[in-house]
Amino acid sequence: MPQIVPYAEKTIKFKKTDGSQIVLTSPVIQKLIQYQQNKPCKYEAGGLLLGRHLKNCTHLAVDYISEPQSGDKRSRFSFFRGKGHQKTAHKYWHNSGGTCAYLGGWHTHPEPYPTPSKTDIDDWLNVLKNDVYEGSHLYFVIVGTKEIACWEGLKNSHSFIKLKEYIK
Repeated sequence: MPQIVPYAEKTIKFKKTDGSQIVLTSPVIQKLIQYQQNKPCKYEAGGLLLGRHLKNCTHLAVDYISEPQSGDKRSRFSFFRGKGHQKTAHKYWHNSGGTCAYLGGWHTHPEPYPTPSKTDIDDWLNVLKNDVYEGSHLYFVIVGTKEIACWEGLKNSHSFIKLKEYIK
């Protein structure tokens, strides 16, 4: 289980179903931790995972996330992403010369070891079926109070697999 390290100065690598890795970079981890629901007054937060497909391999690197915006709907136990996140994704794609891609989504849960709710699964299925993205997989990160967890969504089978932290 990838444990949340205060002021994380490391990357977290998850082993994808094909054996390669999806890497959450240190700046991304630091941003995710900022939204961790470690106090009763903190609402769910979320956004998009943005990054790159690494050359000559099937590894992915998550370099950026979109952060909560004014068009989002947030409460202690729910999050609805507004349309501004798509503008953020487009901006990063444009500024990167088309190398920064949409890789999936993230949100927080007020529980130590997060598990997706029925609402999460329904939303992820909708995303797999209807969003435009490169490849046949998307990734979904949930930030809990003690763990950051990641699921791989498979477009063809409409299924989700919880990924394990990659340890050499």
